[in-house]
Amino acid sequence: MRMVKHLKIGLVEDSHKKQLLTQRITLPPSHTVYDNKTGNAETVMSNYVNTNIVNPLDANRKIPRLIAAPNQNSRQSIF
Repeated sequence: MRMVKHLKIGLVEDSHKKQLLTQRITLPPSHTVYDNKTGNAETVMSNYVNTNIVNPLDANRKIPRLIAAPNQNSRQSIF
């Protein structure tokens, strides 16, 4: 099992947007204590951004006016 300890988002060029992403920790689904994802890197990271920042279950965690680009399914698969 891999644990993401550091996340570098290379496609975010604006330093203000990068700072916004550091304001949230990822939370696992309510039915488990871990959130394990497999797939290509973009799909996995897009999932975490979407479920924790763009469209979280808890509306208080949402960062207003932030939208995610469409997933292009790029990069290598991670497990």
